[in-house]
Amino acid sequence: LAFRYVLAGQYRPEEYDVKADIVRFGLQDEVEITGYLDESAFFTHLVATDLILNLRYPCGGETSGTLTRALGMGW
Repeated sequence: LAFRYVLAGQYRPEEYDVKADIVRFGLQDEVEITGYLDESAFFTHLVATDLILNLRYPCGGETSGTLTRALGMGW
């Protein structure tokens, strides 16, 4: 099956270098790291997705804007 995994959001290699693991596991053709997305690009990606996984750290109990927008679009 065709599969594309998009990591959307700010890239913070000082916390966890996900690019190194992508290379280590040979996933460069399946994984895209977008970095920070402006609102237009965010909604473009959101509309194109089949599955949303909201990885949020740290969390202080606040509501995720990403999740709220996804739910508002019917996800």
